[in-house]
Amino acid sequence: MSSISGIFIRLVIFYPPLLESWLFKKFMQLPFQFLAGRVDFDGIISQEEDYLLPLKKGTESYQKISPENPGRILDLGTGTGVVPLYLRDIFPGADIIGLDAAEDILKTARKKADEAEVESMDFIKGNIYDLPFPEDTFDLITASNAPFSLTEIKSSLKDDGHLLVTLSHFGSQLHKKRLNCNPA
Repeated sequence: MSSISGIFIRLVIFYPPLLESWLFKKFMQLPFQFLAGRVDFDGIISQEEDYLLPLKKGTESYQKISPENPGRILDLGTGTGVVPLYLRDIFPGADIIGLDAAEDILKTARKKADEAEVESMDFIKGNIYDLPFPEDTFDLITASNAPFSLTEIKSSLKDDGHLLVTLSHFGSQLHKKRLNCNPA
């Protein structure tokens, strides 16, 4: 891990308010705004073996702690719809909304959902740092390989709701680095 990314991760871990700072939010949006429509993140990540494994493990954990399946789910940074389509199989009765800032990518997500003949799933354009939903709307909010705002999530999540954050490619790389490091 480079020294810059190591410093960044330490800042986030040891100073959580950094996640909610204006500068951090702007910094995190830049690469996604620049690359949206130019890079197929899902295509790159899906080439990784078992790239859905973190999401699978996360949903299994959710099912262990939650007595009922979620009625309403929001997927932040939904991209081409991989996560909502997976969640549809796990929670078939749920209303699922995928939110992303890039309309071109959302067109691909809608096309995938149409091809799969999925109902009760919608994809909308929106900002993860300014969610367009009333308070206490969702039973489950997911963020897979996407930045998010804890303040916005807290507002949109029901009191008994859950947040599921998963990292596939980056998470597994970080995990490998951590396993391969020698403690000082």
